[in-house]
Amino acid sequence: MQLNLVVGVIFIGLGLLTLAGRIFSWNSLFARRTRMKKIFGDTLGDAIHFGAYTMVPILAGVNLLLGVFEL
Repeated sequence: MQLNLVVGVIFIGLGLLTLAGRIFSWNSLFARRTRMKKIFGDTLGDAIHFGAYTMVPILAGVNLLLGVFEL
């Protein structure tokens, strides 16, 4: 139970960090984003990066925290 709480908070923090990086244009965080944009194009590369590095960690963290608090 404690491990799920810690991992959930870390996942949410990671997702929020990448979200803040997008908002404040911290380009040094996004080496993989530029590679994805080269491979898949600007729009699809951004969408894949947003889903994989922002939405998935936040949703996984929320899911873990909901399990910890049995909601």
